[in-house]
Amino acid sequence: MQSIGIQCAIFPSQKTAATQLSFTKQTGHVRSKGTQETVSFTSVSTETTPVGTWRHMSSTPIKASTSGFGPTPVKRPKTELLDEEEIPTNLSEIQQTLDSLYEPGDSVAEPSETSGMDISCDYTDAKYTVFESSLRELFKTCPFCKNNCNVQRRRLGTFVSFCQVCEHCQYTKKWQSQPVKGSTPVGNLQMSAAVYFTGGSFIQMHKICRAMNLQIHHFRSFRMHARMFLEPAIFHKWKMDQQAMFQSLQPLGKIALSGDMRADSPGHSAKYGSYTLLHLDSNKILDIQLIQSNEVGGSAHMEKEGLRRGLDHLESNHLQVDYIMTDRHTQVQKYLSEREIKQYYDVWHLEKGCILWQCILTRMLIVNRQ
Repeated sequence: MQSIGIQCAIFPSQKTAATQLSFTKQTGHVRSKGTQETVSFTSVSTETTPVGTWRHMSSTPIKASTSGFGPTPVKRPKTELLDEEEIPTNLSEIQQTLDSLYEPGDSVAEPSETSGMDISCDYTDAKYTVFESSLRELFKTCPFCKNNCNVQRRRLGTFVSFCQVCEHCQYTKKWQSQPVKGSTPVGNLQMSAAVYFTGGSFIQMHKICRAMNLQIHHFRSFRMHARMFLEPAIFHKWKMDQQAMFQSLQPLGKIALSGDMRADSPGHSAKYGSYTLLHLDSNKILDIQLIQSNEVGGSAHMEKEGLRRGLDHLESNHLQVDYIMTDRHTQVQKYLSEREIKQYYDVWHLEKGCILWQCILTRMLIVNRQ
């Protein structure tokens, strides 16, 4: 038998580097089609376990582009250290990039290798901070012959797995620190969700973890989690709750609303504005419309456009407006009069206007006396 060392189990490379664990090579077929290559290995073991393969596991989901012609293209793995815009498409460029980013202590595990050990993942399942030296003690010696074993560590963000092989009795054991769903470690996704949903900063969280050498995934993986999982989940939850509110308000007839816009910067230089419609009886947000200034020809027109989109959305869901309370925006006044919707002024805006005029008059009186 021929024993080889594996440098990085992503692509079959002619450049090899010894690792702690060597596999016995039984088959070495390479299937090259665009961007996917695999190498199969068989682990020598006394256990009745299926053949395992170590390949690359991404902390982010893998998407296959569909062109609409022929079979679905082969999926291309993405590494945690590469942004999706920076991933090369040429095989030689991919291999050179992976060789330059390779770190022996940060190899990654393959989902198919650990899928047999996958356990049910519950959000309420407690998590603990464990030192690597304490984990290695569990796999240092063979439980049968008590000899020292070869131990290989594979890590991806908060995920870590160990493969223990005894050279004397051929005992093999594989262990992972957390479940893996598809190609994404559950702990990495839950960490991204905890930061995103609490309004925290992943960069600050990353600094804290690095200060105590606590392993965490990269910012690019966090953004991929947000784009692929977290933001679609938020949007889906919002649409479901919004439709439920619409259905509960439909039997009530006409509804009373309050609306106002919030811009990203004060004055007439705002680029984005969000117009919010509030149901006065229940104090619940019914709709939020995001407007960009170049869509409507300037920031001065964003408030009217946001109101128009919100009212159109309510009407498309069979909700009729009895009256609406807004500020004294001139375009809004004209639009509501054309739409024949009763308008009331917000007391806060009236009070702010009265205080403003009172300050102006007071200032004028002081200047005249002087």
